[in-house]
Amino acid sequence: MNLQDKDWIQELAKRLAATDIDSLELAGPALTLRLTRAPGGAVKPQVLPTTQNATAVIDADDASLTLRAGSVGVVRLAHPLRGEPLAPAGELVTAGQTLLLLQVGQVLLPVNAPRPGRVRQVLVASGEAIGYGHPLVQIEPH
Repeated sequence: MNLQDKDWIQELAKRLAATDIDSLELAGPALTLRLTRAPGGAVKPQVLPTTQNATAVIDADDASLTLRAGSVGVVRLAHPLRGEPLAPAGELVTAGQTLLLLQVGQVLLPVNAPRPGRVRQVLVASGEAIGYGHPLVQIEPH
C-alpha cells in the first residue's frame, strides 16, 4: 500500500464509488488516505499527515490544518507539573512537537503536530471536556 501512488488511489476511489460505502480511511505511519463520497456519488480522495491521538483536516483554501480529537478526554494545554502552555497561539512548532494533552482518566495522551508550522489558534480551553472529532488546534504552514 503506497499512500502517495496517485494511480493506486484513483483505482481505489473508483472501486469505492461502485459500492454503497460512504467513506474509507487507511492510516500509515506518516500519511492517512481518506476517501469520502460527495453528494452525487463522486469519491473525493484526501492524503493527510497521520497524527497521534488526533485527526488532521487540511483546508483546501488556505492549506491550514485543523487537528480534531481522536478520543474523548479533558484538554490540558500545559503539563500538570509545569505551568507554561505547550504550544500557545502564534508559536512556531516542529513536526512531532506536543501541542496539548488529552487526559483520559489518569493517562495523558499527547496530541502532536503532524507537520511544522505556526499555531494559528487553540480552539479549546484547558480543563474542557471534549468528544471524538472536537476541533483542537489550527496550524498554518510556515
